[in-house]
Amino acid sequence: MGRNTIMQGTFILTLSNILLRLLGFAYRVLLSRSIGPEGLGVLQLVMPVLYTSLTLISAGIPIAVSRLVAKKRAIGDYHGERRILLTSLGLIISLSLFVCLFLILNINYIIYDLIKEPRAYGPLLALYPAIIMMSVSAVFKGYFYGVKNFYPPALSELFEEITTMVLALYFLEKVKHLEVSAQVTVVALAIVLGEVSSLLYLSHSYYRYRMTIPLSRNRTGYSSPIADILRISGPVTLIRLVYSLSTSIGSILIPQRLVKSGLSHSQAMSLLGILNGMVLPLMFIPFTFVSPLTVVIIPNLSEDLAHNNWERIRSKISKAIFITTVAVLPFGAVMTALAHPIGLLLYNQKGVGSILELMAYFSAVNALNHTLSGVLNGLGKQNKSATFSIVGATIELASIYFLVALPGLRIYGYIIGFFFSSLAVLLMQFVTICKTAKLSIDWAEWFLKPALASLLTLSLSKLAYIWLINVTTSPATSLSLSVLVGILTYMISLYITGIFSVIRDLVLPARSV
Repeated sequence: MGRNTIMQGTFILTLSNILLRLLGFAYRVLLSRSIGPEGLGVLQLVMPVLYTSLTLISAGIPIAVSRLVAKKRAIGDYHGERRILLTSLGLIISLSLFVCLFLILNINYIIYDLIKEPRAYGPLLALYPAIIMMSVSAVFKGYFYGVKNFYPPALSELFEEITTMVLALYFLEKVKHLEVSAQVTVVALAIVLGEVSSLLYLSHSYYRYRMTIPLSRNRTGYSSPIADILRISGPVTLIRLVYSLSTSIGSILIPQRLVKSGLSHSQAMSLLGILNGMVLPLMFIPFTFVSPLTVVIIPNLSEDLAHNNWERIRSKISKAIFITTVAVLPFGAVMTALAHPIGLLLYNQKGVGSILELMAYFSAVNALNHTLSGVLNGLGKQNKSATFSIVGATIELASIYFLVALPGLRIYGYIIGFFFSSLAVLLMQFVTICKTAKLSIDWAEWFLKPALASLLTLSLSKLAYIWLINVTTSPATSLSLSVLVGILTYMISLYITGIFSVIRDLVLPARSV
């Protein structure tokens, strides 16, 4: 290919992610106006059941498909890559049917003992088919990532979002006179139909793509690939479960330990709401870019690993680290500099700024951890990645339990745990990758130059806001102009330090790498 497949794939998926976030934001606003906070509350009770089921079923299998298909494609075994897809589909359909049957048989327990909301019965029952649809779609997406065809997954997600949005708003208009349970049920049905549209598009795309696949040049045997699929998907599923469980346990522990420190229950719940509902969503905005990069890097590394081409592997790892730091550090800098006005403008909450100010700059550490986790998966080191995730979660939960309860720290105890757990995982992953790939660290290009540029961005953004807020009457105008000053400062800094020329070479290389 004439262009760098990592940059091309990342660009396609990032653009798709941005469009999805914009559509999702508009949909949530319209949905909240249609079913109100009570209806949204009922919907939020049933969605975790869906997401937990999907984590158990399909968290690791799409990554396994992506890696194994890329490996088969690298050696020209097209028959083998098709066998991997069909085996994965059979496995995931069987698991989905089993989980759906289990949920149906236990729906009364889920509704009346776990959720404790009778109005969630209809919506939850309506959502069950989506488990099968989303799991099967995830396998097809993994296949397309493996063959480096990024358009079908990106377009299928857009089709799904648009279909769900249009149908949900149409159905709600028809049942607006009915009770909340019925309204949420039709929203759940719209979600299922959206997943149907996505699956139909992916199936059609695969059928058309299959017609272009040549006969295998090299068949590597007829044994079932199920053992390889489970070997790769198991640790990845464990990582997702660890993250899900640690997040849930942390959300339970934080208010309890805050109360232990002397705060009232109401104050503790308010701090939890600020942290989980306002600060952390802002910190995960960079994942709009980093997540696509991770998806793309896994099959790329797996393909080169099949050829034992360590020079290309080292080149791709270097680019992934460089891209992550250059893209994420300015975000952390601007969020740190403007944390207080951002908190007031977006949420009208003074408490947001003091927490965001301390955490935002370290969003780069979390983003780099996500990229390095993808690199480890691409190199077949998913077991180590799972181990590192468990270590990080343990440090974070221990900090919550012991530090948050201290009257002198409280919520800052969580921030300390967040920092040290993220840093510990980063160091373990970085050392493992350097040893495995014999990677030479380019401290200046990867870290020093982007960090200096981001620190200058932080300083000038903050100074710009201080000056602008005194000469303009609008906080929104001051904030917008200060962000613009930060962006321009960062771009000029990159140009002066020569980083722009490196970016140009990445975007427009002479050959695909």
